[in-house]
Amino acid sequence: MVIDEFHHAAADSYQRVLEYFTPKFLLGLTATPHRMDNQDIFAICDYNVAYEVDLFSAIQKDWLVPFRYYGIYDHTVDYSGLTIHYGRYREEDLDKALSVHERADLILKHFLKYKGRKTMAFCATIHHAETMASYFQAAGIPALAVHSQSENRKQAVTDLRSGRISVIFTVDIFNEGVDIPDLEMVMFLRPTESPIIFLQQLGRGLRKNAGKDFLIVLDFIGNHKKIDLLPKIFSGFGKREGTRSIRDINAGKGVPPNCLIDFDFRIIDLVDKQRTQIQKLQEWLREEYIRIQLILGRLPMRVDMLRMMDADLYSQVRKINKQNIFRDYLSFLESMGDTSVKQLTEKASAREFIQVLEKTAMSKMYKLPVIKTFFDRRFWNDRLEGEQYPLFKLTVTDDELIRSFRAFYTDNGQNALDMYQHKETKKFRSWDNEQYRRRIFDNPVHFLAKSHDDFFQAGDASFSLSSTLMPHQDDHEFVRHVLDILEFRRLEYLRNRLSDKEDRLYRQSGR
Repeated sequence: MVIDEFHHAAADSYQRVLEYFTPKFLLGLTATPHRMDNQDIFAICDYNVAYEVDLFSAIQKDWLVPFRYYGIYDHTVDYSGLTIHYGRYREEDLDKALSVHERADLILKHFLKYKGRKTMAFCATIHHAETMASYFQAAGIPALAVHSQSENRKQAVTDLRSGRISVIFTVDIFNEGVDIPDLEMVMFLRPTESPIIFLQQLGRGLRKNAGKDFLIVLDFIGNHKKIDLLPKIFSGFGKREGTRSIRDINAGKGVPPNCLIDFDFRIIDLVDKQRTQIQKLQEWLREEYIRIQLILGRLPMRVDMLRMMDADLYSQVRKINKQNIFRDYLSFLESMGDTSVKQLTEKASAREFIQVLEKTAMSKMYKLPVIKTFFDRRFWNDRLEGEQYPLFKLTVTDDELIRSFRAFYTDNGQNALDMYQHKETKKFRSWDNEQYRRRIFDNPVHFLAKSHDDFFQAGDASFSLSSTLMPHQDDHEFVRHVLDILEFRRLEYLRNRLSDKEDRLYRQSGR
């Protein structure tokens, strides 16, 4: 199965398709593997990246045309006075601020300065696009507003390519799925609030075409809230986010030799000023939690946060143990006012066990299928039916452990990469039960029983949980958190392995 525009795969409609089919091989294709809502597309594929190339590399390979980017200081809008709603400017306020004569005149002036023709200009709202088109038309420049309510989209593209019109002012409908290789200029007339949308819109003009040597990019920038995204965007376009200062980028560091990035010095000052006013990590975490909660319509669990959290925030959280919410997620939920965990946190044994699972060292994933055996009926020898049966067992046999361990590493190709990396385990698919048993009892079972003996005990042919967990065998909330931790640790392990791989490739590239 091949899915194009795979960044949409996190949507419910795509998820229903993915859950319905069981393809032998699934290939997702996308030019922008990062979503505006921060949902982690890589997690859907267990961080299995078959091939990846960033924008700068694509330009150097001559797959796309180079660009000349001009960051133009926009003094006509004071964004500090605009209302921010859930991290974004309120549309009506933004429209009113951008649709003014003085700003339109600034845009027209630079359009003429760079001899713009065959231009796509991205606006904030339909009214903003129509206002700009009318202003350009009054100045004698053939222009058209094209948006979701327009009936002339195809004709507008045809007219732009033929030269009958010079500028299309649009909102978001041309972000993807349209091919206009003739474009010679792209103008950003709205504040950048998403690196993904910026890259999609920039990409509209990077298609190669006969006689097209480069793309002109005009970005009109004021003191908007997310101006600090600029250095992230231009640090390899998401490949190495935030690794260069805007001053280094402006000096050409890390930029392909055939490209130009030129920021007005006043924009550089704005970015530097905002960097000194960055909000505290806890405030950022709180905002991100609320944003994800609104998207989900429920309280986010660990896996939700991992998949949807801002990448830079996740990176910062991981670096500071005391700030790492994933090492004590129940306390984080309490701090966010989640009363549903109160009953769980008041039970010492439950909370301590959850803490063990959150913090236990894990250089391999061997512990995960071992622990999951207690909570997954698929692997139990005595799979009894009926509501009275407990949600998890206190003792599992070596046969049940083997069944769980084998399924974990044979049913998922990404999990199996650990086994393939070492000579002594790479032939695990042909192992008999005794070989599996030695691997399980000599490694994860031995380690858990030794380092967490208050909760795990190993027998001759069995493995047990402490009897202190018996009162929780019918506690659905406890089991929900345990299973969430196990899946979180699996996905985090795969994600960090991909990140480590990227780091190695990055160092080898010399960039």
